[in-house]
Amino acid sequence: MKNKNLAIVIYGFLSWLLPFVFSFFFFSKSGTLSIDYDLFKSIMSVFGSGVGLYLLALYFKKFPKLKTPLREGLVVGLTWFVLNVVLDLLVLVKGFHMPLQTWVNGVGVRYLLIIVSSACVGWMFQKK
Repeated sequence: MKNKNLAIVIYGFLSWLLPFVFSFFFFSKSGTLSIDYDLFKSIMSVFGSGVGLYLLALYFKKFPKLKTPLREGLVVGLTWFVLNVVLDLLVLVKGFHMPLQTWVNGVGVRYLLIIVSSACVGWMFQKK
């Protein structure tokens, strides 16, 4: 994949899709959470962060000659943040009828880690 913008969108979608699919392992067939809520949120935070950081590393490895990696990290992070928020609002809030305030408190604020992580990875790739 040579198109950076396409890579950003595909990796951003995967950063949402993989944790979403993984989360189904923690719900019963009736749709109830089968483990403690706080444990679930912790597991999902670790899994989602791991997936995101792995995808960020792939992105920066795929495009090693970026002139401004820190700026690129911010662009990637902001794009992924928007993608994740929009997809969650469509699927979780609208589709699964999760109350908006519950989503903001339980997921939305944690999505700020996407921007922070991508900026840090971009900074690490900055040429000195």
